[in-house]
Amino acid sequence: MSFDKNGARLACVVSQMYKEFKEEERNEVAVFSVNDGNQKSFFRSGWSNFAPKMNQAGTKLAYLSKKEEECRLFIHDFKNEAGEEIVVEGSAEGLEWENEDSLIILLKDKDPLREEKKEGRDGYFFEETPRFSSLWRYQPGSGFQRITKGVQVWEFNVNEGMVAAVTSALPYEWSWYEAELSVIDLKDFKIK
Repeated sequence: MSFDKNGARLACVVSQMYKEFKEEERNEVAVFSVNDGNQKSFFRSGWSNFAPKMNQAGTKLAYLSKKEEECRLFIHDFKNEAGEEIVVEGSAEGLEWENEDSLIILLKDKDPLREEKKEGRDGYFFEETPRFSSLWRYQPGSGFQRITKGVQVWEFNVNEGMVAAVTSALPYEWSWYEAELSVIDLKDFKIK
């Protein structure tokens, strides 16, 4: 759920409580105008939408969408009533606005055994090949730029050129219990 800076618009995910047998579960991003109660919905059949975020000015909405192994970033500009769909390589887990145009996105690194798992070759075990969740910057016109590498980011928040993040040295489930609070400068990507 996300408000714009003035509290005039609220973005959230709306899902059905149940679905009929063999019917698709409806899952949409809804933007409510707090002042007049109007609602605008964003929905694509078969896709699971999540992590809606309004930019501070309330002029843009960004959200993530998954369908099986595919992932997309959607950005809707309310001024021009125009949308942009960006293919995301890997599995996105969350996003935050860095400024009015750029986003910081948490992506799970690619799985090196993905093809083997898909084809059922050889046994593999849970957490045998750990994958880091890393921060990336998305800037329209420039694409994606990696911010962190070789450090596990569990959760994060962005404010004025800095990222506060819960991080650990390893991406295993148990590493969460050895996590620490880190601050990342978005100018040079140094972690403190």
